[in-house]
This record gives sequence, structure tokens and C-alpha cells, in this order.
Amino acid sequence: MARTGRPRTDAVLRFWSYVKKTPTCWLWTGPMWGDGYARMKIGPKEFSAHVFSYTLHYGAPKLHVLHTCDVRHCVNPAHLWEGTHRQNVDDMVAKGRSLRGERHSLVKLTRKQVLIAKTSSIPAHVLAERWGVSPGAIYNIRSGLSWKWV
Repeated sequence: MARTGRPRTDAVLRFWSYVKKTPTCWLWTGPMWGDGYARMKIGPKEFSAHVFSYTLHYGAPKLHVLHTCDVRHCVNPAHLWEGTHRQNVDDMVAKGRSLRGERHSLVKLTRKQVLIAKTSSIPAHVLAERWGVSPGAIYNIRSGLSWKWV
């Protein structure tokens, strides 16, 4: 990007060559990062294409550039907004995209087991041994340090 905060002309032309406009999203057809986000290289540096699009249309962002549409390779400036990391995480949780509870690949307990752990008078070490977790995991559930939402 140029020193003015605006992208260079050749980068802008390359950007548009990778954009496919649909009735809703502008889909990036060029290179992607491993996590599915659009990637654009300018000289030796690489940028997220949605950040490039935001810069092209609104100027350099001061915060993170977030998506309203949740399409990782969308570069439509109407679907982009500036926000903090916390706002991004809160948006992810509100839209059910977080991997918490049983959706997380490393979780060992089910929601039903957590409810039992919270309401049962069975000692933590007994439940822990039965379910293959540590007594500390049961303690964390009972004290509200984990599984707070259940």
C-alpha cells in the first residue's frame, strides 16, 4: 500500500481481477490463507484481501476489520466494519460460531454430564473417575470457572 494509506494502482487492478460480485457478497477468487480468509500480496508483504478492500473504500482501518456476513472470502465493503478483538469474539459467540462445549473437539464431557456435576452431591473425585477427567475439572464446573453457560 502506498504511504498515503491508499493502495497502489497496480494492486487495485489486481484486487479487482480476483473479485466476483454476487447479489450479496463480493467473493474473492484469488489466493487464500489456510483458514479460508482471502489473501493478497503486495510486493514482499501479504494482507487480508478484506482489509485491502476496506482500505480501498474507506481508508486505513484503526481497528480490526470484521465481517457482517461471516463469509471469510467476502470483500464487499458494505459487509465490513471496524471493531475490537472483543467485539469480533462477541459477534462469533452471538452467531453460534464458537467451538465451546460439546462442539469443541477436545471436550470430554457432555452437557448432560455437566448438569449432573453442577447439581449432584456425588463427590468430585467419583464423577471425575467415572467420566475420565480430573477432579479439578469437576471443581471448575461447580465453581463456575468452566461451562458457565450451562
